[in-house]
Amino acid sequence: MSEPFSWEPFEGDRWSPEEVDDQIVGTVTALKVEQGKAGDVPVVTLETDDGHKKEVWASPTMLKQALATEKPQVADKVAIKLTELRQVGQPSPLKVFAVRVKRQEPEHDPDTDAF
Repeated sequence: MSEPFSWEPFEGDRWSPEEVDDQIVGTVTALKVEQGKAGDVPVVTLETDDGHKKEVWASPTMLKQALATEKPQVADKVAIKLTELRQVGQPSPLKVFAVRVKRQEPEHDPDTDAF
């Protein structure tokens, strides 16, 4: 019997939440700005607990605002959850997100800790 075909290489590296309660949790490995359809888009790369790296493109306005409020940095642990699909009279609903950040504690320098 042959091994099952692996679709993993084709899953993509971008997180795309579509349903309420879709979420991603991981450690920030990179932060950058990319050009999106409507201008600059913050992109957060997360490494999940299973070792996969996923890019979170903060193009939805509410996600961009939630990330800007929490200000995650490289090495921080981040949880992002799609909490609501709000009907606002547009063809697509407004996506509302919750973002939580656990800050990475800076390592202490023993030469300066005494001061």
